[in-house]
Amino acid sequence: MKILIIGNKGNMGKRYTAILNYLGVEHIGIDEGDDFYPPRQTYDKAIICTPTESHYRNCYDMAILDKDFLCEKPVSKDLDEVSGLVKYCKHKKVTGSMVCNWQWALGFDKLNPNSNTIFYDNYNTGKDGIGWDCIQLIYLDKKFPAIKNQSPYFSASINSISSNLKMIEHSYIFMIDKWLKGSKDIWTMEDAYKATEKVIEYNKMKGIE
Repeated sequence: MKILIIGNKGNMGKRYTAILNYLGVEHIGIDEGDDFYPPRQTYDKAIICTPTESHYRNCYDMAILDKDFLCEKPVSKDLDEVSGLVKYCKHKKVTGSMVCNWQWALGFDKLNPNSNTIFYDNYNTGKDGIGWDCIQLIYLDKKFPAIKNQSPYFSASINSISSNLKMIEHSYIFMIDKWLKGSKDIWTMEDAYKATEKVIEYNKMKGIE
């Protein structure tokens, strides 16, 4: 199996490159701004980790090429675009997936047995904003999570070497390994749609544009 990494020179692209190397999986890469994809016969699946604004286009292109793909979150901030991908992936019989590592990193059902609320340490929110950055947690939680700068469960800096950070790294490895093996635990485009819907609701509730 050979994987195409779209956005291979960015931070997440380098992460996925390292993970595939660790797992012994062959890969090739292109960077954001490259205006072509390698010939479709040279790879089997794709990981999309470009900036958010180009996720949808790359997902759609992979579906056109009949390639299963795993996309960084969020797939799109536009619910109609995600809905369109759900329908098009079904039409093409392509499995589109969205990153879902946090369900393993957090041990979701074990964090606080006395509460339905989980916490997230907002140490590295990107330009998309806290709702989109925390899309996995917002989708996973039965209610809306309490997203705070300080939490009892997560105190690691993104640059620190700690058990917490190692846990996150391991969750990515675990997710990629499951995705490569076709696990049903990986979130589909249907999950991406529901998660997008919930983040839009969260943002409205918080008064976030």
